[in-house]
Amino acid sequence: RRAELDRSPDPPFVPIAQNQHNMQDSRQLKLLAVNALTVMGMISALIAIMLIIRGAFALSLAVAVVGFVCDSLDGPLARRLSVVTRFGAGFDALVDLMLYLVYPAVSWYIFFAFHDVLALLVLLFFLLCGSFRLVRTATKGVQLGQTRHYFVGVPVVLSLPLLIGSFAITLIEPGWNSTYLYATLPLFSLFMVSRIPFPKPRGRELYVLLILSAAIAFGILVL
Repeated sequence: RRAELDRSPDPPFVPIAQNQHNMQDSRQLKLLAVNALTVMGMISALIAIMLIIRGAFALSLAVAVVGFVCDSLDGPLARRLSVVTRFGAGFDALVDLMLYLVYPAVSWYIFFAFHDVLALLVLLFFLLCGSFRLVRTATKGVQLGQTRHYFVGVPVVLSLPLLIGSFAITLIEPGWNSTYLYATLPLFSLFMVSRIPFPKPRGRELYVLLILSAAIAFGILVL
């Protein structure tokens, strides 16, 4: 039996350099997949802004929801594939700025005619508070509580439900929209820079949120 073992073929030799090269290629593919989602989120934000400038609110909001879906998936995918990078985090923050701050502000200013002097101050306050919120998250990250992770302050992503609220109020009574924004935007802006802990969606919660977003986008297009 020992003679048979001595005559058995040796396992194929794979150079260490080749293994490292294969691992590097695999990591690059994973990074490409994650960054592709982030790029799609940015493209969606830019297209949504261009559409709202042309007055196509329903289509722009549907595109923004697509951007939200991409933005919601790139972070979890990066963590699952162990390819979290500083570049990706910075790029993701820029997508958040365009999608959840610039796009809603442009929508309220152009499509909903929220553009008198006081309205401009409210929008400026909203943009400043949202920008501060993004910088704080980028520098301090998500906080760990006793049972789950949480954000410090209300996330900027909740500006999209506020925008959908403007659309719903316009369908019911257009004259109420300015009152709605004067009542909600300053309060929402303060909540973004507050120290209020906000639970981070996880697992099934995230999937339910994505499905609900897709349903809202479809409903707006139908209307």
